[in-house]
Amino acid sequence: MKTNLINLMTLVKEQEMEYKDSCYSLASYSKNRNAIEVTNQQTESLEDNTQIFSETMNRILELEREINKNKAIIFEKNNSLTLPNGDTIQKTLNIISNKKILLRNLEPLVKITTKKERVTEVNNSYWIKTFPAFDVDHIKSIISQLKSDIMDLEFEISKLNSEEFEI
Repeated sequence: MKTNLINLMTLVKEQEMEYKDSCYSLASYSKNRNAIEVTNQQTESLEDNTQIFSETMNRILELEREINKNKAIIFEKNNSLTLPNGDTIQKTLNIISNKKILLRNLEPLVKITTKKERVTEVNNSYWIKTFPAFDVDHIKSIISQLKSDIMDLEFEISKLNSEEFEI
């Protein structure tokens, strides 16, 4: 069967959702209920979940195997497919993650502005000037470069993710 990483990741996400839903519903199917007549001890089944429990449990085990198999393929492809610069998808994902962390830390810095505050004491009055301890334009250029790098790397990954392969 031919597929690509995008379709495979989508399939895994759907399987994981079904897996979680099935695990959640398993508890509600885990018990049978019988009514026992007090006078003659006759038993009447109110709720028999044996069949649906067994079917749900089998589906959970099947989904678990499929998810593990598909995630292994994704892992293998992420560590074997390379971008034009020679880096694997996995390495590039880590680079992107680190660039995004740096970006989140730098963005608040460009919002720092110069401000003056007047201080008045009994015999004295003066101004305190607070201003950035760095070149704001330089930080802005770093932010711009990080955003550009992230977009370029994500685009290269998306091209590799759409390449078809046999599973």
